[in-house]
Amino acid sequence: MDNRVLRAIAFTYTQLFRGVPLYVLVLWIYFGLVYAVGIDIPRIPSGIIALALLNSGYLSETFRSGILAVDKGQREAGEALGLKPGQVSRLIVLPQAGRIVVPPTGNQFVDAIKDSAILSIIGVPELMKIAQEQANMYYRPFEFYTVAGLLYLVAVIIVSKGISKLEQRLARFSRVGKEASSDSVKAVSEVGG
Repeated sequence: MDNRVLRAIAFTYTQLFRGVPLYVLVLWIYFGLVYAVGIDIPRIPSGIIALALLNSGYLSETFRSGILAVDKGQREAGEALGLKPGQVSRLIVLPQAGRIVVPPTGNQFVDAIKDSAILSIIGVPELMKIAQEQANMYYRPFEFYTVAGLLYLVAVIIVSKGISKLEQRLARFSRVGKEASSDSVKAVSEVGG
C-alpha cells in the first residue's frame, strides 16, 4: 500500500476519534451500530470499545509526536555507524521516544479513568452508575457522589504515582547511558592523545 494512503488513513482515524465527543461515540457504538448495520454489542464491550477508540486517537498523536521529537542527528548517527533503518528505529529512536511519551501517556490513562464515568449513560455498572443508584435508593446524593469522587481521586493518584516512578526509572537509565557514553569518549580521547 502506498505510504500516502497509509498516512491519509492514520490522519483520518486520529482526527475522527479525537474530534468526536466520547458521549456521542458511546451512544453511536451502543445504539447506532444496531440501527445502521445490525451489530448488537453488549453495554460493557461497547463502553470498552468507545474508550479504546477515543484514547487510541489521542495516543497515536502522542507517539507520533514523541518519535518526531527525537533529533534527526540521532538517526543520522545510527546510519553513520552502519545500522539499518529498522535497527536505527528499534535501538536509537524508539527508546528515546519512549521516555518522551511517558508523561502524556500517563495523562491519557488518567483521562480514561475519569472518562469511564460517561459509560453510565448506557447502563454500564461503573463507579458513577453505582453511586447514582445508591444515591437514588437512599436519598443521599452528597455522600455517595463524594465517595465516588474520592475513589476516582485515589485511582488517579495511584496511576500518577506509577507514571512518576516509571519516569524516574527511565531518567535513571538515561543518566547511566549518558555517563557510560561520556566515559567512552574520555577513554577514546585519552588513547588518541
